[in-house]
Amino acid sequence: MTERREYGAVDRLTHGLQAGRPQADAPVHPVQSAVARQERLEAGLRSDWLRQVQGVHAPLRLHAEKRAASRVGRLPFLQSSNIMMDTLTGRDETLDFSDYLGAVDASEVMGQPHAVVEKSLGLL
Repeated sequence: MTERREYGAVDRLTHGLQAGRPQADAPVHPVQSAVARQERLEAGLRSDWLRQVQGVHAPLRLHAEKRAASRVGRLPFLQSSNIMMDTLTGRDETLDFSDYLGAVDASEVMGQPHAVVEKSLGLL
């Protein structure tokens, strides 16, 4: 939860531009839930196929690599391209909505670096 300053304003330089906005757990568009369900189904089928062709070690190794890729850290004020995870999941071979609209490098997410790091460490 972000703390509010005087007059109810949120310090967006410290907490980021998304601070103070209501975060909905529901998908923005009805198609999003269908796409997410399809991606989960395809991932399960790909894992089953990999297990049948190469043995049980292949999906386990892929799962371990994905887990390691998800733990790669950056400083809190720097955005990550997630290229390792995209390569492991096959998203580097596809083009979808988020690739050309809402790109990370075009967004304004930079805050005050020292304040963002202090906040992530619990000092602020």
